[in-house]
Amino acid sequence: MSKQFSFIMDKADESEFIKMILDSGGKVLKNIKRGVEKGVVQVYSLPEDIWIFLYLTKDEFGEMKPRNIENDIQYIDSYASSVIEFRETIPRIKLKQIQKGRLYLNNKYWDENEQLIQKDEMLDKWYKELVRWIKKRLKCVETYSYGRVVKEYVSESLVKYVEDGFNLLG
Repeated sequence: MSKQFSFIMDKADESEFIKMILDSGGKVLKNIKRGVEKGVVQVYSLPEDIWIFLYLTKDEFGEMKPRNIENDIQYIDSYASSVIEFRETIPRIKLKQIQKGRLYLNNKYWDENEQLIQKDEMLDKWYKELVRWIKKRLKCVETYSYGRVVKEYVSESLVKYVEDGFNLLG
């Protein structure tokens, strides 16, 4: 019912990824929970502030399913909305850790009537296109994790940290 693809992407590649999304007719959305502007906000470039999650979509995938969290402010329900979650990569050089970024798609969900809802197949197709873009753009590096060889897709500027054995967090 869901799929994810992890990567280790620097800010330059994240910016290019967001630019490609926007240039291809996609939308980038962000939940803002603090400050004057609260709720779902569309962004037009990689945010400079802390963002952790962005939500990728296109108009043709259907409407957003908002969720009220506090004070009747609506946020994206990534479980029920036709979105792909994009999590940023967070390098912690001093700690020798890298929190991997990821694309996450929940393509089926149970609604309030206990009906299994299948999201638009075009959303799944777009997810696969985004994964292909990342695989073409980033370098494939083999690492050793939990007793087996794992392929990681890594921005050139971060390859040395992965090869030096930084702890890669899920």
